[in-house]
Amino acid sequence: MRELFLNLCRLNGVSGFEDAVRDAIRAEALPYADRMEEDPAGNLMVFKKGTENRGTVMVSAHMDEAGFLVKSIHADGTLRFVPVGSLPDRVLPAARVAVGEKALPGVISMTPPHMGRDKISKPGDLVIDIGAESREAAEKRTYPGDFVAYAGEPAAFGEGFLKAKALDGRLGCAILLTLLREEMPCDIWYVFTVQAVIGSGAMTAAHRLQPDAGLVIACTEAADQPFVPQVQRTCTCGGGAVIPDADSSTLYHPALVCAARMAAERAGVRCQEPQMLPGATDARLFAQSGSGIPTAAIFAPARYLHTPVSCVKWSDAEAVERAARAFLQNFAAENR
Repeated sequence: MRELFLNLCRLNGVSGFEDAVRDAIRAEALPYADRMEEDPAGNLMVFKKGTENRGTVMVSAHMDEAGFLVKSIHADGTLRFVPVGSLPDRVLPAARVAVGEKALPGVISMTPPHMGRDKISKPGDLVIDIGAESREAAEKRTYPGDFVAYAGEPAAFGEGFLKAKALDGRLGCAILLTLLREEMPCDIWYVFTVQAVIGSGAMTAAHRLQPDAGLVIACTEAADQPFVPQVQRTCTCGGGAVIPDADSSTLYHPALVCAARMAAERAGVRCQEPQMLPGATDARLFAQSGSGIPTAAIFAPARYLHTPVSCVKWSDAEAVERAARAFLQNFAAENR
């Protein structure tokens, strides 16, 4: 799973431009799928028949990542841009980026230190420099509406940590692809969703499939740095999988939350409950789809989400995989 995860993190898939990620996932999933569908929104849905008649679960992870769109090209060849998804303004200046399908190298501008050291620039005050000297030269390489992703190679560091851009969604995708290779007692739709970082995408898949239950696999911001007060820390890197009662937009189904925690405990998986509400997930769209889909979630604690470099401890990623496996192995529709 680790190499699969790293390979997925190397791909660019800003919301609305998930093609490269979807193609890679489709190729990995094809040998193990009983059926595969793609809806008009771009969600990839992979079906695996269960060994017993225990109902149907939709397990989802999102393919997309936060990034940018080129809005216009200035006369000097620099690019005006807007963010796609929630991005902290303070990390933008001097960030390395890749523009478009050809991953054209670029860097986001910054104010020289002697002209405003303490100013936090907004995206509208910045440009992307691709080394072009005129609008005409830049137009040969990119165009308004093109996507821009963070650039950077994933890597291991420290004591069991991995760092990468796009980590929060791609870890879930790698876990789904790993579980897809195994036999489970229930029917499972493994759904790789689009446009999660802007709050859409999963609803069309949920409405189309209408499973008995949903399970969201993602990352959540740990906020476990020393400068964060203990009461404001969501969870801890190295503390295991996070199985929440709620996030900022969803109350998870109590019976499914209990089932997930019990299954993980019986499987000997280290788990933790969040001390603060995690951010919003695709679960909100599940709850609003059709007559409503009861849903649970299993998260990996991570640091620096939606920045050029996010971090996860690999033991937590493995705990999420094991907890999800235990939940699916013990799922029965009548018990939800």
